[in-house]
Amino acid sequence: MKSIALLCCCLLIPACGNWSNDDLEFLNAMPDKESLRAKIPTGTTGGLSGEGTRRDALAIGERSKLYSDTRGASDQFNGLLNFLLRALDFVRTLPPTTRTSDSRTWGPWDDSENPGFQFRVVIKKASDTQFVYAFQHRLKGGEFFDTVTGEFRPTPTLRKGKGGLTIHGAGATQLKDGKLFDTIEKIEMAYVTDQLPVTVVMKMTARPGQPLTTLEYGYQENADQSGGIGFRTIGTDPNVIQLDTGTAWLSSGAGYGVATVIEGTYRGATHFECWDASFNTSYVKQTWPGGVELGDPATCVTVSGFPRP
Repeated sequence: MKSIALLCCCLLIPACGNWSNDDLEFLNAMPDKESLRAKIPTGTTGGLSGEGTRRDALAIGERSKLYSDTRGASDQFNGLLNFLLRALDFVRTLPPTTRTSDSRTWGPWDDSENPGFQFRVVIKKASDTQFVYAFQHRLKGGEFFDTVTGEFRPTPTLRKGKGGLTIHGAGATQLKDGKLFDTIEKIEMAYVTDQLPVTVVMKMTARPGQPLTTLEYGYQENADQSGGIGFRTIGTDPNVIQLDTGTAWLSSGAGYGVATVIEGTYRGATHFECWDASFNTSYVKQTWPGGVELGDPATCVTVSGFPRP
C-alpha cells in the first residue's frame, strides 16, 4: 500500500545482521509483481464497465474500442498490484527484524502515513512445500490485524510456483490510503508462475449496496508472448446482470475479443471485434437488434488457446 511504501522509505536505517540463504528462502515466497502483471501490447487505454452492451458503430481502420477497454482495465489491475506489492521492493533490501526456525518478521515500524498505526510483514514456513505470509497493521498498543494474507508453494528453484493472496477490506479500510475498500469487501488472487502458460486470476467482491457486486479477472501469458484476458462483471443492472468479456492477442499486437451478456434482459447479445497490429479495428459483428457487421472476418487472427466465436 502507498503508506507502507512511504513508511519504509522514511524508516530506511541500517539493519543489524546480514542476509542468510534461509532468509532469502522466506522472502522469495512473497509475490513478485513483475511476474504477475499483465503484459499487453501498448495502445490507447480506456476502461471496462459492466453497464450496457451497446457500443457505437465502429469504422474499420479506427482504434479498436474493445482493445482499448481491455488495455485500460488491465492497467487498472496492474496498478492494483503495484499498490499492494511495491512495499516488498523495499522490504527486500532489509534483513529480517526477527528470526525463528520457521518464520521471519520485518518490523513493526511506525506508519507515518497512518499516525498511531504500526506495520509489519510476517512470513512463516508452514511445511517444506508451503509458505504463508501476512501484511499486518495495529494501533499502537493494540492487536495486529491483517490487511493482506497469502500462501506460496515454490518450485525447487524458488521465486516461481503457485500462490494466492487475499486483501482484507475490513482491515485495509481503517488506513488512510485504504479508502478504496470502503466499497470493497475483499480481493482474492491466485497465480501460477512455474509453468507456461503463466496464469493469474483475481476476484473483487464489493460491499453490499454497490451497483457492481463482483468483478473477476483472468490473465494468461503464453511462451510466444501471445496471451489473453477475461473479465466478468456481475451487477444490479437488470439489462446486463452478468457480462463476460474475453480478448486475445499475438505478440505483434493483433487480436480479437468478444463481450457476451450471460444474464439479464439482453442475455445472449454479443459484440465480436478484431484489430490489427496497429490496434485498429478490422472486423466488428454485433448480434443484438440494430447491431452492425463491418469489415472482413478473414482479417481476424487466431491465438492458440483462445477460440473465436
